[in-house]
Amino acid sequence: LPIFEVQNAYLFILGDYAKVNYHEDITNSSPLEETGSGLLANDVSGTPTAGDILLEPSRDRIQVVLRFNELSWVPIISSSHPLGVIFGGTENGTVVFIDAHKFVNDGALSVISSRRDHHGHVLSVDYSVDNRWAISAGGAAQLLLWDLTNLTTPFTPGNPNFADQVKRVRWNRSVDNIVVSLSSHRGSLWDMRRPGGPILEFAEFGSGCDWADICWKPGDSSTLIVGSQLALTPGIQKWDLRYPTAPVNEFHLHDRGVTAMDWHRNDPRMVVSAGNDGFVRVFNPDTGEVHGCLQLQRNDKVRALTWSEVRPDLFAIQYFQHPTEFRSIEAGCEPRAFYSKHAGEDEGKPPPN
Repeated sequence: LPIFEVQNAYLFILGDYAKVNYHEDITNSSPLEETGSGLLANDVSGTPTAGDILLEPSRDRIQVVLRFNELSWVPIISSSHPLGVIFGGTENGTVVFIDAHKFVNDGALSVISSRRDHHGHVLSVDYSVDNRWAISAGGAAQLLLWDLTNLTTPFTPGNPNFADQVKRVRWNRSVDNIVVSLSSHRGSLWDMRRPGGPILEFAEFGSGCDWADICWKPGDSSTLIVGSQLALTPGIQKWDLRYPTAPVNEFHLHDRGVTAMDWHRNDPRMVVSAGNDGFVRVFNPDTGEVHGCLQLQRNDKVRALTWSEVRPDLFAIQYFQHPTEFRSIEAGCEPRAFYSKHAGEDEGKPPPN
């Protein structure tokens, strides 16, 4: 969930495609009504308090025909793209690059590039720390590297050793040539300066796993965490890739599978994780100490968690079928500290209890 500072406002870009009636009980089993995909820009500039704070209604909502699995907003600033570039991977294998300035200021979907080079779903995208390169991950472990100054033709960094669906691809935030990709059972480390294939692979061969998410430690070139969504082994493992034979630590903080995590950019002592047990926990990845937790109000799985880079007290919770919520740790993680108004909802009605 990319967040960007624009004219003293903090904007986030969100892709959604399901309309949900919030004013019904969340246990209601009625099917979701499809309304078509949309891209939205919202402002999260408000100051968090212990009470309810509504996000401003969506500044822009643009209908699109593609369904995005993940979006990223790269701050590659130029005269042609003064607010950078928004890009994302879709269900049908297309990777789309959009001009952020025209989207935010004009409400226009100005497509810089749209190519369908992947086989299967593109579940994850990311960009390098120097803002020069983007990477996308599709089916059969296919990775594609994009030159953000010339999007004419992507190229592959090499051939994978295993043809697994890549769930996550993450660029190291301190070394601009190191990338990690994650499938259900293994992780692969890639050096963009050494094309040909992954330079290292690591896996859990003990009681089994179904890895769902991966995060680099900020400012560290070798330390990361992975979370397993397997109900029987819902662990979070910490790996030092200098010693890739086994994790250096493992934490069992959730009663059921772990579906999403994010490592705080400004404070490496804080990681936020979500599990199928209905809880989000903030914990210390060195000791496993839990700083705090909150019980989710939605009967839904968490798809992604994202700390804000411009508002360090704030993190976003993105669900599979419900609106994105924002929570503030300064507000004590109150259940409705931030509530995301969904496009198409009656703005005259209050949020649900």
